[in-house]
Amino acid sequence: MLPSDRFCGSCGLELGSSQKPEAGITCERKLITSLFVEITGYATFTERPDSEEVKALASNIFGEIAQIVIKYEGHIETFTDGQVIAFFGVPRVHEDDPVRAAKTASEIHQVVRRLSLKAQETLGQPLWARIGINTGLTVTGHFDFDQAAECKAGDAVNVALRLCTLAKPGETLVGQETYAQAEGFFDFEPLQPSASAGKGLPIKAYRLLSLREMPGKRYHISGYRAALIGREREMAVLARALARIQDGKTYSVVAICGEAGTGKSRLIEEFQATLELTKITWMEGHAYASTRNISYFPLINLIKRDLAIEEEDTPGLVAAKLEGRLKGLPDLQEDVAPFLGTLLSLHYPAVAKMSPEFWRSRLHRAIPLILQALAKQGPVVICFEGGRICPSTRGNSALFLQATRGIVQQR
Repeated sequence: MLPSDRFCGSCGLELGSSQKPEAGITCERKLITSLFVEITGYATFTERPDSEEVKALASNIFGEIAQIVIKYEGHIETFTDGQVIAFFGVPRVHEDDPVRAAKTASEIHQVVRRLSLKAQETLGQPLWARIGINTGLTVTGHFDFDQAAECKAGDAVNVALRLCTLAKPGETLVGQETYAQAEGFFDFEPLQPSASAGKGLPIKAYRLLSLREMPGKRYHISGYRAALIGREREMAVLARALARIQDGKTYSVVAICGEAGTGKSRLIEEFQATLELTKITWMEGHAYASTRNISYFPLINLIKRDLAIEEEDTPGLVAAKLEGRLKGLPDLQEDVAPFLGTLLSLHYPAVAKMSPEFWRSRLHRAIPLILQALAKQGPVVICFEGGRICPSTRGNSALFLQATRGIVQQR
């Protein structure tokens, strides 16, 4: 603002005037995911006279719920009378907000079940969480200039509340749009549509069962598949890279970078469909926005996919799958199972005595040795797909690696 200015650059009022801007509402429509949590049994034990124990337990429950919501970058709207209301997609927007909300719900159930044991022992009252999640367009806005209070209104929020009331203790129910965007990551059970007061159409609900150990491809519209057009140049680049390694001359590294929704995953799918997978080894590892702080997650995901590790597999079975796979590589001269096994939460006495720095150095040595042994058996394609692999781009990117029959260099 210049000394000669007569009017405020923010509100437009004449400088020196005592007039205040009138309170108003600034609204916009956003696609958000609403999460409603109700702790059943909470009202009963809050009436007990031993309020200190009740206060400590309630503090633990809601404190841990808050940490989970923050972990997945959601926004907590309110805590009140055993209920939690949180939103994903406001103020921060992520392309996987429905998935983040579903993961939040799963972890909230784990926390409540754990703390319910303590409530049962000390207060004689079990606790359960029931959760409703729904995704849709919602009107958000700020009112009252002094307090900048934010409001969110719309049918999408009301449906989430309705789903919460329909859920049984220990259940999470999600709406149609949340299901459509998260079905590749979770297993769901469709329920009979339920009538809702004030709504002309019944609510379609799905019961969230479990997180898939090997999630499908990234976010898509279920049931729709259009022809890939306008990607001839990119497909040709990938085809030339593959031709070079099939000739056994070199290795290739191709980075596919771009904003979310530009078709990176689809391009990889279409390219994979052109390959003879009986003659080419294809390995892939996925990273997700919510796993950015987990070290080596894309590599861990790749190993689990390659070994077909299931959620219910015991540590003994996981170790057998890993060691069996490595024994199938006759050109692998070193025992690298302990270093990869640590990534799978397996316990090896030799690794337990190592410093983290030494273990890391041995892991970094083991990876190119394994790739080299694989490549001697034939062309190998390794695809890492995830968010922000290319630091120069906003949104997601996919990194596509190829190893050759010859020497594999660590990049």
